[in-house]
Amino acid sequence: MLYVKVHKEIREYEEKIFLGLTTRQLRWGGLAIACSAIFYILTVVILKLPQDVGIYGGGPIAFALFAIGWTDYEGIPIDDYIKIALRYHTVKQVVEYHNESFDDYGKENGNEKKQTRKQKRENKRIDENTNEWEG
Repeated sequence: MLYVKVHKEIREYEEKIFLGLTTRQLRWGGLAIACSAIFYILTVVILKLPQDVGIYGGGPIAFALFAIGWTDYEGIPIDDYIKIALRYHTVKQVVEYHNESFDDYGKENGNEKKQTRKQKRENKRIDENTNEWEG
């Protein structure tokens, strides 16, 4: 198997689209402008609040949404992280144990015989051989 080291700058390259912004930054920028405009219209035009409320309230909203285009959380772009978090909280998580060495609560039973070092090495060799043929 060949192995080539790729520099970090190349792996994390994102194409610049407009004014040095990536597509992700442009999407969040457009959303920021739209949300601040909606907030301004809602507060000033519909609710008849002072114009200062619409301006000073829309600014932080726009800044926060626009900043999301640049932020990462643990190496993942924040919009992908939000998708992952929403999926985690909305999809039912089911864990099934097919090994009899675990009880209903996921704790290991002491009934299973422990393997010796020799048995572990043999199992490791078997796993390595099967991976070579499968891949």
